[in-house]
Amino acid sequence: MQADLLKKRSLQVFFGILFLSVVVLAYHLRSIFNPLLLSLLLAYIANPAVNKIEKWGIGRVTTISCIYVLLMAALSFSFLVIVPLIGDEVSILYQKTFVGDSFLDENKNNIADEKETVVRDLDSDGKYDPSYVNVILAWMKKDIEEWNTKHPNKQIALGDILDELSKPENLQKIFAQSPKTIVWAQQIWSHFFILLSYLVFVPVYTFFLLRSLNNIRDTIFSYLPKQKKNEVRQILQSIHLAVSSFFRGKLLICVIKAILTWAVLQLFGVKFALLFGLIQGVASVVPFMVLIVGLIPNMVIVALESDSSLLGPLLGLFCLYMFIEGIEGVLLTPMIMGKETGMHPLTVILSLLVGGELFGVFGLILAIPFASALKILLRELVLPGIGYAFGHNILVEKVDS
Repeated sequence: MQADLLKKRSLQVFFGILFLSVVVLAYHLRSIFNPLLLSLLLAYIANPAVNKIEKWGIGRVTTISCIYVLLMAALSFSFLVIVPLIGDEVSILYQKTFVGDSFLDENKNNIADEKETVVRDLDSDGKYDPSYVNVILAWMKKDIEEWNTKHPNKQIALGDILDELSKPENLQKIFAQSPKTIVWAQQIWSHFFILLSYLVFVPVYTFFLLRSLNNIRDTIFSYLPKQKKNEVRQILQSIHLAVSSFFRGKLLICVIKAILTWAVLQLFGVKFALLFGLIQGVASVVPFMVLIVGLIPNMVIVALESDSSLLGPLLGLFCLYMFIEGIEGVLLTPMIMGKETGMHPLTVILSLLVGGELFGVFGLILAIPFASALKILLRELVLPGIGYAFGHNILVEKVDS
C-alpha cells in the first residue's frame, strides 16, 4: 500500500517537472513554436469534422484537401466582401472623428454651397457636420466660457488653445506625427517577414498535423503504463472537454454574437454596425470587455451624432446591447456549451494578461485553454499529493494518540 502511494506521488512529481520544463522550453523558443502552436490549434478544431467525414468512406487526405478549398473560399469571400466593408467603416469613422465634412454651410441652409469645389458629405444628411473632436472641443470651450463668466477672478485661459486644436489641418498634423503611429508602422514593417513565414508554414504544419493527429494520440496512449492508462485517459478527456468547450463553443458564440450585433444595430440604424459587430464578437472572449470596448465607444458616437435629447438614443442603445447579452446568457451558452461554461471571469482576465505578456498574440489565443488544462492537471495530479502528505501526517498523529 505504501509503495503504491509512493509511486503515485512520484508520478505526480514527474508530471509537474515535465509540465514546467515544457513551459520554459516553449517560452524560450516561442518564435519557433508559435506557428506550430497555431497549426496545432487549427488541426484540433478541424479534426472532429475530418473524423466524421472519414467515416463516410472518404479518404483523410481528400477530406483535408476539401476543407482547405472551402477555407480558401471563405477567406477569399472575407477579403473580397467583408474586409472592404469594415475598411470603409473604419475610414469613415476616422474622417468623422478628426476631419468631418469637407464643405461649409456658409449660407445656413443645410445645403452645400454650389461654388464649393470639394464636397464630401460623409453621412449624406445634406448638412455640414463637424468632426467629433471639434464637437467635443466646442463643448469644452462653451463650458470654459461659462466658467469664466461666472468666475472672473479664476478664469481658465484655454479658449485660444482649443481654437487652434479645432482646426482640421492642425488635428491631422498632430495625429500624423504621433510617436505611437510611427512606432506601430516600424513594428508592422519589422514583423512583415514573420507574418510571411506564418502564411507559408502554418498551412503546411496544419496539413500534416491533421493527417497524423489520430496516430499521434494513439501512439501516446500506447506508451502509457497499463496501471495508469485509465487515469491518464480520464485526465486527458477532462482537458479535452475544457479546451473544446472554449474553442468550439466560445468561438462559435463569438461569431454568432458578431453577426447578431451587426444585424440588430443595422436594423435600428446605428452607425458603424459592422465595425461594432466585429468588436462585439472579439470582445466577447473576455468577460465584461464588451462594455468597455463595445458599448461605451458606441454610446459616445451616438451622443455625438444626436441633435436632440441624449437620454432616448443612449437608453435605446443600452437596451440593444443588453438584449444581445441576454440572448448569449439564456440561449447561446446553454445550447452550445452545455455544462462546460468555462472558468471564473477573473481567471480568464488574468490568463489573457499573462498569455499576452509571455507569448504575444498567440498567447492570448492559447491562454484560456492552457489555463483550463493547468487547472485540471493541478486538481488531478498535484493537489491529491499535497492532500495525501498533510492528511497522512494528521492520520498518523491521531492513531498514535
